[in-house]
Amino acid sequence: MAEKKVHANMVGLDDYSFPVLKMGMNDRNYAGYNMVYRLQLLVGAKVDSDYGPETAKAVSKKLGGKVDGKTVGEKEWCVIAGFSTRPGK
Repeated sequence: MAEKKVHANMVGLDDYSFPVLKMGMNDRNYAGYNMVYRLQLLVGAKVDSDYGPETAKAVSKKLGGKVDGKTVGEKEWCVIAGFSTRPGK
């Protein structure tokens, strides 16, 4: 079994850290918290832990079609999960 990676690119929201997720990622390759799976639950995508075109489409829809959904960073997490970027808020 191959060694699992650690999410290297993180954003801080409400005193929590969230990884920047990109299309092509798969939870099986990363140690930790199954963040693609969690994202899929939040945006109403098929839950399979693979960040593919269906997940990107659901992300885009959740964000009102203003983005292509291929990356979930700070701004996207704020909308999807309802967090702020201010520590302790």
